Amino acid sequence: LSFDEGGASKMDKEKAFWEEQLRVYNSLPYNNLEKYYNWQPARFAGNKAAILLMKKYLKNIKTSCEIGAGSCAFSFSLHNEFSDLSLNAVDISKSAVEYGNLIADDMNIKINYRQQNLFEIKTKYDLVLSLGVIEHYKEEERLKFIRKCYEISNKYIIIAIPNQESIFFKNYVAWSKRKSKKYEEKHEKFNINDLLYLIENNGFKILINDGFQVFLSESKFLSEETKQNEKIISILKKGLYENNRELAMKFPYIDFKKENIDSMAITENKLTRKDRIQLSFMSFILAEKIPK
Repeated sequence: LSFDEGGASKMDKEKAFWEEQLRVYNSLPYNNLEKYYNWQPARFAGNKAAILLMKKYLKNIKTSCEIGAGSCAFSFSLHNEFSDLSLNAVDISKSAVEYGNLIADDMNIKINYRQQNLFEIKTKYDLVLSLGVIEHYKEEERLKFIRKCYEISNKYIIIAIPNQESIFFKNYVAWSKRKSKKYEEKHEKFNINDLLYLIENNGFKILINDGFQVFLSESKFLSEETKQNEKIISILKKGLYENNRELAMKFPYIDFKKENIDSMAITENKLTRKDRIQLSFMSFILAEKIPK
């Protein structure tokens, strides 16, 4: 185990994180089917927007595996667009697996989610996906990560990373620090160009390179930091106005809910690709495996 300066192991911190997620999740005043959607609607809106951008490229996929899946939110979003897809997921954290399986049961979504290290996987899947994982690895380990994805993918990979160069991302991290809400994610310096280079040089053809999640579920961020985000708010408000005027009039002073997810996803995908790349909280690449 590795230890931080305070002496706590990373495993202990990981367990504490997921226990806190579970505590909050269990306290939410919604029915089980809608609980996770209502807690993090912006995440599901972003996921849906990204999947809709990718949908025409994903041909005849029958199986998927999410690596470092955490709560499995992206896999659940895939299920909503590909209902016949056999979902699989792995995470090294036992607590994350327990949490993800609980949510899957509540949402009535079947998924084979198990505690496992990526490098122990032997099975192949049509689609291998990983969101917010590879940037935690050291440089030499990222190459092994991508090569393992190539090994276990039959057709496609989706890799997403935090868009650390986005104004939106930078403003959110700064706001979190000012509000004493420690932004827990520790990322190695790694951007979308670094990821593109890795993927292109290890057996894949790039199909899409784009951004997603231009909204956040936490309304206080934009409502308290409007001056820092005037450009973002203006672009999003205009986009919302074109498909949901009532929602646009309330934005950014609004806590989104499940019923807003479709409007948010539509707004996101009507932005220009340039705006999504510059403003989104996450960047993603969809790539197709080139057989050797």
